[in-house]
Order: sequence, then C-alpha cells, then structure tokens
Amino acid sequence: MLLAHALERSRGWLYAYPEYVPTAPERARWRVCLAQRLARRPLAYIVGRKEFMGLPFRVDERVLIPRPETELLVELAAAWIERKAAGSTVVADVGTGSGCIVLSLTQRCPALKAWALDIDPAALQVARANAAHLALERRVTFRAGDLLAALPEKAHLILANLPYVAPAEYAALAPEIRDFEPVSALVSQGAGLQHILRLAAMLPGYLVQGGAVILECAPRQAVAIQSALSRAGRFAAVTRHRDLAGWTRCVAGWDFRLPPV
Repeated sequence: MLLAHALERSRGWLYAYPEYVPTAPERARWRVCLAQRLARRPLAYIVGRKEFMGLPFRVDERVLIPRPETELLVELAAAWIERKAAGSTVVADVGTGSGCIVLSLTQRCPALKAWALDIDPAALQVARANAAHLALERRVTFRAGDLLAALPEKAHLILANLPYVAPAEYAALAPEIRDFEPVSALVSQGAGLQHILRLAAMLPGYLVQGGAVILECAPRQAVAIQSALSRAGRFAAVTRHRDLAGWTRCVAGWDFRLPPV
C-alpha cells in the first residue's frame, strides 16, 4: 500500500507490472513513507484516506480514522430508517469527525435531511471536504457546536460516536492512536462516559417523540448506557448490539424493537 501510494498507482497496478523499476524520486517518496510508518504514524494518515462502508474517506490528524466496528452503527441506523414510516427523516450525527457515519448513511438512504455536528471546526473542514468528494455536499448541513447545541430542529434519529476512552486508559493505547489521533476525539472524563451521558441528558429537547438514538461505546460501558437510556423512559426498547468481532459496540433506544445483533 505504501509503495502504491509513493508511485501514485493502484495496488492492482503493482501486481500487473511486477517488472516496473521505480525511479529515484519514487524510491525516495517510498522511503519517506516507510520512515513514517516505522515511527508508528497510522497508514491512513500517511496515504490520506480510509475506506468505510465501501466509500473512500479523506483523513488526517484533525479527525479519527474510521473503524470497521463503527459500520455497525450505520447498519443499525439504516435498519431503523427502513422500518420508519414513509417521509423525510431528520438525522443528526453528533461528533461527526470525518463525516464517515452521516455521509455513508446519506448515500445509502435518499430521503434524509442530515445534520453533521462537531465542536471542532477543523474536523468539520475534513467532513465538508469528504462530502464534496462524494458529491453529497448538498444533502448534509454542517454545524459547529457542543453536542446537540447547534441542532436547529428536533431529529427523528440521533447518532453519535463520541469520545469514550477513560483518562486512565489513554496511556495504554497503541502509539498509532495515542501519539497521532486527536485526543479530544478520544478521551472523556468519568470513566469515559461524560460525553455520552451529557448527550443522553439532552435528548428530550432534541429528539422527536418516537425517535431513536444509537450510540457507539466501549463494551464495558454498554450496561451503564443502557440503564441511562432506560431511565429516560422515552423508548419502547433499549438494546445492546455486537460488532463482527462479538464485542458489544452500540446501544440503541428505539420506538420499536429491533433484535440485538
């Protein structure tokens, strides 16, 4: 992947032309890439992109690198929208970062009115660039603000992959995460739950009656988040959902029950 990046070619091209001898400038670019990776800089930041839900997203140190496990959140959101009554659906993606969640969902579901919210204007720059790259810039509105504070209307569906790493856990993270990804998008106080619980407390003012919320979390936090959403008393069901690795990754409050996965 690094060699293909240095040559500005696809990986398939490398296999198709194994006899190609890189030029001196190309070899120099490749050595720079190798040095960065040896210094533990994430591959996605070196090449400047990461695939998510089959779509290419541009990423740099201003935003978290999209993770495969977050695709579960998009799948659950799409399932809820499919079950929802006909008509436009207002969706808010809180802490949008690269925009991978809201843009993937918007491309998949045509009848969305989508809001992408983030407290960091630098992250919103990346998300806007991704929207333009995917030709979705007219379908998503970007707003800067703390959690839901910048949302100008109530939403039918609220999605969030907020910081959920506890401060005590931060030092033990892999260097690729700890030394390169934005700490403000990773760490939350209160055992990693402060951002999520603050968002849960804001839901009555920003979620329509019968709406839904889907939150990504660490597996150890799922029970506490499920209890917090259940105590709010506005959902017919609050369910936990496992990612492909078998870890509980999302907690959802619904107006109807979807089976846990």
